Amino acid sequence: MNTMSFRKKSSSGRKEIPILGERKMHQQMQMQLTNRSQKLDYGRERKLTGIYAMSIFLLMLIFAFSAGCDTGPSPGTASLTIVLNDGTAPSRTLLPETSITVAYYTVSGTGPGGGEFSVSTQNADVTIPGLETGTWQLTASGWNENNCRLITGESTIDLTPDTNEVGIILDEYYGTGTLSVIITWDAGRTYNADLVLFLSAKGENEAEAEVTPTVASGSASFETTLEAGSYLLRGVLYSNGEPLAGFVEAVRISDSSATGGTVAIDLDTLVSNLSASLENNTSLPVQGSISGIPDPFPAGTSVNLTFTPENVPAEDLGSLTAAWYLDGLYLGTGLTQQISPDAGTHRIDVLAHTSKAGSTGSASSIFLVSPEAEGGSEDDPPDPLTVSIISDNSNGAMLDGAEYIEVLPDGLIITASRVDDALQTWRIENSSLVLKQTLVNPADYLLNGVQEISSTSDGSLVFAISDYSKSISIFSHAEGSDSLELVETYDSSITIGENTYNFGMLNSITVDSDSQNIYILDRYDHHIYHYIYDGTEVVPVECYSYLTNPLIEQPKSISLSPDGLWMAVASYTTNALFIFAIDPLTQIPAVDTILTYADTGTMGIGDINYAVFADNTTLLTTSQDYFSVFKYGEPSPGEPAVWHQTQRISEGSGAEILDGPKHINICDDNNTIYISNSISAGLSVFTRNSVSGEYEYSSFIELAPFIPTMSVCSADGNFIISPSSSMDELALISR
Repeated sequence: MNTMSFRKKSSSGRKEIPILGERKMHQQMQMQLTNRSQKLDYGRERKLTGIYAMSIFLLMLIFAFSAGCDTGPSPGTASLTIVLNDGTAPSRTLLPETSITVAYYTVSGTGPGGGEFSVSTQNADVTIPGLETGTWQLTASGWNENNCRLITGESTIDLTPDTNEVGIILDEYYGTGTLSVIITWDAGRTYNADLVLFLSAKGENEAEAEVTPTVASGSASFETTLEAGSYLLRGVLYSNGEPLAGFVEAVRISDSSATGGTVAIDLDTLVSNLSASLENNTSLPVQGSISGIPDPFPAGTSVNLTFTPENVPAEDLGSLTAAWYLDGLYLGTGLTQQISPDAGTHRIDVLAHTSKAGSTGSASSIFLVSPEAEGGSEDDPPDPLTVSIISDNSNGAMLDGAEYIEVLPDGLIITASRVDDALQTWRIENSSLVLKQTLVNPADYLLNGVQEISSTSDGSLVFAISDYSKSISIFSHAEGSDSLELVETYDSSITIGENTYNFGMLNSITVDSDSQNIYILDRYDHHIYHYIYDGTEVVPVECYSYLTNPLIEQPKSISLSPDGLWMAVASYTTNALFIFAIDPLTQIPAVDTILTYADTGTMGIGDINYAVFADNTTLLTTSQDYFSVFKYGEPSPGEPAVWHQTQRISEGSGAEILDGPKHINICDDNNTIYISNSISAGLSVFTRNSVSGEYEYSSFIELAPFIPTMSVCSADGNFIISPSSSMDELALISR
């Protein structure tokens, strides 16, 4: 465990004034507080443990000369009146496991002639009579309901009949505690990810100290010991050396307590504004909101964001300060902030506080900045798309029958050429495709008629299915390398238990997001083969056949939902879409819904070509004439949840150009899709409306005479790569 130290007000280095009978008083106070303790909910919906607060409260010690009885005041004595003002201010943050709300106070003093006193109170005032006049050293502490000391303060007074009032500011945190935090993100959306953390003591004008987290795939952890107090924890997530996202969180440390929590860096969520709760100095929730984020938010646009506090006491508005951070990088302070971010997903953080210690709280909003819209004035036309074409046999390219393409998380591109019986790996260097490796049948590889590729979510395993050799080839890939290494090949048949199954014509494969279940379509025998990857090897576990009406015949594609609970099969010959529900325990698919052209005539699934899940409840399909959207949910309010069609788009009805739609390429977190057209020879571009969720036609990328078989987006999102099996070419298109 690391040990961190920051300069701050503390009790170290000063003379301690003992409080007599302190532990005994704590036990008595605990009994008194049994029915009076209060607990507050400070936003656990953010997956953060505990609550955050820093406490300031003023003890006004008013010394009044005793009036005495009939005999008059005693010479050289005075009465001490204590007035307590609780100034604690919980706020939303990473918090200790113990309560940080002050439940009672102790006050002690030592004075002339060895005189001393010690009192404990929950009441607003208490009087101590008969103190000797002279110099008194006073100490006050605030405690929680678990007898944990939170804050302290001290003062000195020369007590006389005329000087009998003193104030003690309790702004010194007491003791040490531990901080343990976990930061998570989607590993599949980063490459060579690194997380940089900074820690600083709040309110001390200290520079940030960079701290070292332990970084793993998709997560990082950090643990250290700190002096009690308030801190800021800032993080920046890097992907391949470039800042991708960030966060800022307030942290509270209490004596002998652990502060912990989880910070999720969300790379996908799309929102336009967010309300946040802070806590003021009377523990009342302050509603705050970040406004001004446009939707849509095109790149190149400069906007002013505003943080609007609500229910902040009027006397505190003058000291309210808001610090802005974009992706973890400091922007400036103020209630407004101008930003002009690049295209991509971003996170904006606001840290707001008043002059009162412990009032810091944070609010966040995650939003998407889309690429600049096409178009422009006549004087400033948009830059045209750059399309470069690689032809078969050019510089080693084997693209005869280029059928399929896969992009791994580290950016490696793999092409499959069905006629050349070859797999090739590529990388984009200086905006050009550069060939890295060639694997060809029959040199140690069964790739005769290789036509489709799939991979695990981390890119460590790559699967290639070959039609003519009736084989499944499994390759390993080391992140950052340019090559594939053959691990195993299933040739012609497999044996499961006592049964042997002969492969017919393997034509489509899908792997779930956990990289554990692999499903392969056999279009000849209409089987679905199920393999499981246990972390060491890939083994066949079952062969599924379904007796349905209509039958699954000449299936074109198979697809899994991101959560692995749904599977879709497009059956070309029977004009049907089969949707399977997958048992989460056994992973066995069972037919849930069959949608056919014969039943409805209007589904737009006649000669269905392709089906793919956009998310867990959205399924996209193409047929000879239509692009259709199906949703799982209530067709109308109150109706049972079923799969039903929500959009059906064709050329001239919702799309300007959409002729012969085939493959669907989902990019930008399901906000942009590219549909390959075999007749109109190009890509129809659709964008998703963030409010309605519907897909809207955007533009058409003309590629003729190049006819795209399919398309994928590069790992960095800057390019589209498309093979053409009819033209034996490979296109690289800038976005």
